[in-house]
Amino acid sequence: MSERLRILHDTGEEVLPLPRVVLLGDSRTAEFSRVLQAVSAAVPEEALTQIRDLTALAERYRRGEEADLIVVVQTWSDEFPFRDFLRLSGSGPLSRVLCCYGPWCVSDGRSRQDWPLALRVPLEQIEAALRTELLQFTTSDLAGNPMPWTAGRDEVFRSRQPAIATRSASGSRCVIRVVSPDRKLAEMWVDLLRKAGYPIAAEGAAGGGQLVVWDVDPWNAEMIQRWNENRRRFPNANMVALAGFITPDFLTELLDFGAVAVISKLLPLDALLSQIQALATKPRIP
Repeated sequence: MSERLRILHDTGEEVLPLPRVVLLGDSRTAEFSRVLQAVSAAVPEEALTQIRDLTALAERYRRGEEADLIVVVQTWSDEFPFRDFLRLSGSGPLSRVLCCYGPWCVSDGRSRQDWPLALRVPLEQIEAALRTELLQFTTSDLAGNPMPWTAGRDEVFRSRQPAIATRSASGSRCVIRVVSPDRKLAEMWVDLLRKAGYPIAAEGAAGGGQLVVWDVDPWNAEMIQRWNENRRRFPNANMVALAGFITPDFLTELLDFGAVAVISKLLPLDALLSQIQALATKPRIP
């Protein structure tokens, strides 16, 4: 029997404990705080270890303290070079790793190839990526079906854009308004929400909708003026901002302007829909 299996003495049933997770990065950054919150919500405190750098990880390996999942929080380019990670005794292609990168590392995939695409995940997708990884530990098949480190862009895309299982909101009284300067993108979101059962506010409708989903790119003086005008026009609606490059300062600014939530428009559609569905059930937030 695997060392990770244990027996419940009252039932005799084999169960799998949650995995041992190591969170590696600078705990002083906003990016680290968000990832820590996501990991803490997924595994108990005793299963989580926080360390600062690869030297500390190497020391854990020397002591024989293995990790089932390593989550690397990279807040600036080349902070944790992949070649240095591979040099550690105990790291290898069977290791379960996520390299979560903040907004200032977005261009790394174009300007250099360091961490494999299959391991890299943007900060805004960390919750969904963690759920996928942790699912591998919830069955007795410990090998699971992890994506190989050598996976190409098409394989990574298919893995992170699964088929959308909508939770039907048929009969929902939450009317949603979608605003975006990108017509095709707006049409895609409207189609997604309609299939999930939400009524959509028609263009120019006076009611406005209880939830306004707004693509705020580019955030400039003109967009700020339109945002403020629509807040006055629809005072009873919750305003949700969608953006593609969300730095901590930008997040704070949007919340100060009255957004009840700020969501990455680059999220997989199932994750995006899930967040909107959660907001659609909430009453008006003052």
